[in-house]
Amino acid sequence: MLSVFDFSIRKEHVRKHDGLIYFCQWVCWREGYRDKRHFGRTNGVRKERAITRVGCKASRTAVKEKNGKWIVKEFVEEHNHETVASPMVHLLRSHRSFGDIVTAQLKNLRNAGAPTNVVMSYLTEEIGRNRNIGITSRDCKNWMGSERKNIPKTGDEQVVLDYCVRMKDKDTNFFYEFQVNDENRMTTLFWVDSRARMDYDCFGDVVKFDTTYKTNRYGMPFAPFTGVNHHRQPVFFGCAWLLDETESSFIWLIQTWLKAMHGRHPVSIITDEDAAIAGAIAKVLPNIRHCFCLCHISQNVAKNLSHLYRKGNDFAKAFSKVVSTKGSIENFESRWVSLLIDYNLSDNHWLRSMYDKRHQWVLVFLRDTFFANMLMTKRSESMTNFFYGYVHAKTTFHEFVNQYERALKDRRGAEIEEDFKAIHSEPVLKSLSLMEKEAAQIYTISMFERFKKELDKREQYIAEKVEENDTSCIYKVTKYQEKIERSSEENITTYSVTFNTLET
Repeated sequence: MLSVFDFSIRKEHVRKHDGLIYFCQWVCWREGYRDKRHFGRTNGVRKERAITRVGCKASRTAVKEKNGKWIVKEFVEEHNHETVASPMVHLLRSHRSFGDIVTAQLKNLRNAGAPTNVVMSYLTEEIGRNRNIGITSRDCKNWMGSERKNIPKTGDEQVVLDYCVRMKDKDTNFFYEFQVNDENRMTTLFWVDSRARMDYDCFGDVVKFDTTYKTNRYGMPFAPFTGVNHHRQPVFFGCAWLLDETESSFIWLIQTWLKAMHGRHPVSIITDEDAAIAGAIAKVLPNIRHCFCLCHISQNVAKNLSHLYRKGNDFAKAFSKVVSTKGSIENFESRWVSLLIDYNLSDNHWLRSMYDKRHQWVLVFLRDTFFANMLMTKRSESMTNFFYGYVHAKTTFHEFVNQYERALKDRRGAEIEEDFKAIHSEPVLKSLSLMEKEAAQIYTISMFERFKKELDKREQYIAEKVEENDTSCIYKVTKYQEKIERSSEENITTYSVTFNTLET
C-alpha cells in the first residue's frame, strides 16, 4: 500500500445533517480535469498555469453510522500518475502549514523588515532543511502580502501621530507639530526626538533634506533631515510626512524644524533640485548656502538627456568630469562650452537652466563653503541615506513606525561601536610627524584616516611664498612631479593659496 505521504488529498464531497457532517469523500489532488472555461484566462498578464489534474481515480469515501463510528464505504488505491518522491513531499499543498513557531518567526522577521528570500534563508538555517519548515517561498510571500492587506485602510496616518503622542509621554524633549486641513484631517506632521536635537547641536553645520522617500498607498513624501557625525556616519535631525510638495508646505516644515532646533541655522543645506524647496529655503533660510545633491543631478541628467545615454557614448563620464572640474572657474567655463559643442547641446533648454543654477551644484563654485564632504555623488548617498534599507516605496504608515524605530536603533548602535573603537584603540601612525601624532589624539579613527590621506597629498606639492602683508600670505602651489617633468612654466598647473591669519 502506498504511504499517505506520497501524494496530496483534498475534500471533494461533504454532506451535513443538522450542521453535522455524516458523509465525506477525499480524492487525490490530481483527480478530475481542468474546466475548459479556465484555459487561456491569463489576459496576457501572466503565464498560464501548468495542468495538474489528470483524472486520477484514487479516493476514499466514509460515512458516519448512527452509533457515531465512521465506516469506509469505498477505497480506490491505484493512481494513474507517479506519486511524489520523498524529497519533494513538503511541496504538496496538503502537507504545507504554518505552525506556531514558524508564524511567530515570520512576524518577527516582518517587523524587522526582512525580504522574503532572507526570511526563507533564515528559517532554513534555524529549522533545518526546507522540507522541515512546512511552507514554500511562495507561501511566505503570500503570507507577507496578506498581513499587509489586513492593515486598516482608514485612519492609517493616525498611527504615526499616536506614536508621537506616546513618545512625548516617555521623552519630555520629544517635539512634534502637525497641520490639519479644512476637514480637520492631518496633512503635515513633523517630529524629532531628544537625541536628534542634541545631535544637531553637535553636527548641525551641514544638513541634507531629502523628499525622495514615498509610500506606495498614499504617495506622501517622507522628508528626513540628516547630516554626518564625527565618525562620518549618517545622523538624524528629524523628519516629516507631507501631504504635498508645495512651497507653502516646505515653508511650514522648515520653520517648524528650526523651532525644534531652537532657531539655530545650519551653515549649508543639500536638497533635491526642486523649485518649491528652493523657494522655501530662500524665504526661511536666506543667509545659508543652498546646493543641490549631485546624486539627484545625475539622475536628472539621465532623464533629460536619455538620448545620449542610449547611444552608448561616454557622455556621462564627460559630464561628471566637467562638474568636478578642479582649478579655476574659467577652467570650468571652458570645459562646459566644449561639452555643449562636442555633444551638440548648445540649444538644450534643460542644460541652459541648470547652467543658470551652476553656483548651487558645480563643485568649483562651492569650495568656499563647508559641506562635510557630502557633495560627491557616492559620498552623499552613503553618508546621508539614514533610512536606506528601512523605508521603501511599499512601506505603509503602520509598517513605518517599526522601521523608523529600527533605523534609529541600528544607526545609533553603529555610532556607539565607533565610539568604543575611538576610546579603546589607537590608530596606526605612518610617520614620526608631530602633526600626525597630534591629529591622532584629536580626531576619531575614521576622521584620522581622512586626515592621513590629506597629509600624504601634502608631500606631492611645493609651496612658494609670493606675497605677504600684516594679515595674510599668498603662496604659489605646484605639483612636485610636474615641476620636475615639465620644463616650461606654462605647462605646469599652478594654484594660488591665500592664508589669512584673521580667519584662523
